[in-house]
Amino acid sequence: MAKVIEGAEYEQRGASLKPQDDAEGSMASLSRRYSKEELASRGDAAFASAVRPRLQPDDEGRFVAIDIDTNAFEIDDDELRACDRLRARFPEAQIWLVRVGSRYVHRFGGRDRRDTP
Repeated sequence: MAKVIEGAEYEQRGASLKPQDDAEGSMASLSRRYSKEELASRGDAAFASAVRPRLQPDDEGRFVAIDIDTNAFEIDDDELRACDRLRARFPEAQIWLVRVGSRYVHRFGGRDRRDTP
């Protein structure tokens, strides 16, 4: 049975990117190797240098999962499928996710509706 990680223990172990069985049979997580700032900086640089030149017009709105260590990437309409395919190729990937043509992967909250009273 999988071990549930909560609270402080979760924070100490890092981000859970892909569960893997450890020697005790419980689920271990792949930990983050970079700070959030370093991940973002390297991810943006990889997108600009390795991904953007290869994009097609029909990629607008699709998700790009990028391994910031290798600059390998996968593009898909579904973010989880893009990440899963990249993780299948590079099990230890440190993934940066981008939505083509948007500053955001997801947007929270509504938009202003100026036409409603």
